[in-house]
Amino acid sequence: MRVFWNQLSLRLRLFLSFGVLFAVMTGLTLVLQSSFYAQSRIESLLKDELPLQLEHLGAQVALKLAPSLQVSRSFAANTFIQRWIQRGMPEADLPLLADEMAVVNTQLNAAAVFLAANDGHSIQYFHFKDGEFNRRPMLRGA
Repeated sequence: MRVFWNQLSLRLRLFLSFGVLFAVMTGLTLVLQSSFYAQSRIESLLKDELPLQLEHLGAQVALKLAPSLQVSRSFAANTFIQRWIQRGMPEADLPLLADEMAVVNTQLNAAAVFLAANDGHSIQYFHFKDGEFNRRPMLRGA
């Protein structure tokens, strides 16, 4: 190989040497440039773009949930329900509770409405879906 190299003219050897050096430098520059670009792109994504997208998504979710949350708050602040729980959740008022839940279901156009009530003695879960009213006792967690 060395004999072949020495047989080449000085002009050709210089041309080949500088050509190989230029190719190596160009390849190294491209690799470094690509690495720096990818790193800056990831930093930009993490610092700027993702937080903005998450804020936008959060605002959209809040906007869609706002009416439901407002009706849920009014349902929780309903004086009939509060008095009913304070009176010990009497069985005789269950049809009135079902009516209240049906109204909320209609207002929300929801698939289901539920209520978990605790009067201090027992915890009951009430569920209204497709015009059907159900209830179940809940066990206290340890």
